[in-house]
Amino acid sequence: MTNMRRSSSFVMAGLVPAIHVLQNSRMAGGWVYILTNRPNGILYVGVTSDLVRRIYEHRSGFVAGFTKRYGLKRLVYFEQFDDIRDAIQREHNMKHWPRAWKVRKIIAVNPDWDDLYETIAKSKTWMAGTFSARRASRFYPAMTNLIASQRSIMCSMCRILVRRPAA
Repeated sequence: MTNMRRSSSFVMAGLVPAIHVLQNSRMAGGWVYILTNRPNGILYVGVTSDLVRRIYEHRSGFVAGFTKRYGLKRLVYFEQFDDIRDAIQREHNMKHWPRAWKVRKIIAVNPDWDDLYETIAKSKTWMAGTFSARRASRFYPAMTNLIASQRSIMCSMCRILVRRPAA
C-alpha cells in the first residue's frame, strides 16, 4: 500500500459552496489615482489598495517604469472605492479615456493642479487606510476652492455632496 496523503475535505453533491457565496464576500477597498509631472503635463492612471504607500513609491522612484522615466510625482486626482475590483475596473476604463476627459476630471476637483500627496500623507486617518467622508473637508483643503466656485458639487474623491448657501 502506498503512503498517500488524503485531503481532509471531501465533496458531496449539494454541499459545494455556491459561486454566489464567494461573490458576496467583500474585498478590501482601493484607489484610482492620476499622477503628472506638471500642470497639464504627462498623465498616468494607476490603481492601488494603499494610496499613501503607492504614491510614496512613485515619488521615491523605487519602481522602474513609466512614472520614473517621465518624472511623474505629482498626485493631482484620486477616487476611493469600497471594493478593489471596482477600482481596477475604473482604472481600466480611465486608461482608455481620451486625454481631454482626464484633464476635465482633474480640473473639476483640482483646478490649480496642486499636489495632493502632502494632504493625504499628513493625515493619520489616511495612513490607517480608512477615510471618513464627513471629515473630508479637513483633510482636503482644495474643497474650499470647490465650494467657492460652485453652488453644489459632487466630490468624486470623497463621495459627498457639498452645498454652498445661496449668496
